[in-house]
Amino acid sequence: MTLADNIRFLRKKKNMSQDYIAEKLGYKSYTTIQKWESGISEPSLEKLHELSKIFNVDIDYLISKDLTKPENEIIGKVETINSYKYIPDPVSAGNLENMEGQKYSSISIPNNFLGKYANNPDIIIMKVNGDSMNKIIPNESLIGILENFPLCDLKNGDIVVFNDNYNCFVKRFYKTDTKIIFRPESTDESFTDITFDITEDIFTTVKIVGKVVMYNVIL
Repeated sequence: MTLADNIRFLRKKKNMSQDYIAEKLGYKSYTTIQKWESGISEPSLEKLHELSKIFNVDIDYLISKDLTKPENEIIGKVETINSYKYIPDPVSAGNLENMEGQKYSSISIPNNFLGKYANNPDIIIMKVNGDSMNKIIPNESLIGILENFPLCDLKNGDIVVFNDNYNCFVKRFYKTDTKIIFRPESTDESFTDITFDITEDIFTTVKIVGKVVMYNVIL
């Protein structure tokens, strides 16, 4: 329960109430903060980022170190966070979303969330909209996409973001000798495969935006 203990410890150390933290994070009551401190649930990546700013602590330490021990209390250290391109509008895991004219902003993500992809300039962060991948990526989760991922390196079952006439989707990728299949993974059986015949000009119609290398569940 390191994260729960750290949130409670840092809040009390800075003489902040649960109500104050809740208000800062946009919650109407303290119950979510209470659940975090009790270990019943955990903050999303976005909320962890906001908490790190409130407590002025490195997210890596907030998550993985026992800050109640004096030797681990590293306040104000932010050396393991990097900024990435962020598209505020959601990518679809169900309904169509138009990608044309999208503008990038930026978001800071701790290195431990992206692992070997940390600080990679080809990473884009987006938010998922829809339930067609909700068995593994619930609606409103953040995903990290590695752009310019070589098609030849994609394996069957990889999760990708692809673009069909500017409509963007998140699905599992499968390739046979004659077809490319983008498959949902949903509790809703109304979502079905999106299939394309492999032709010489297939990739003028369908573009693989990138491979999903990170996703964060919103709790």
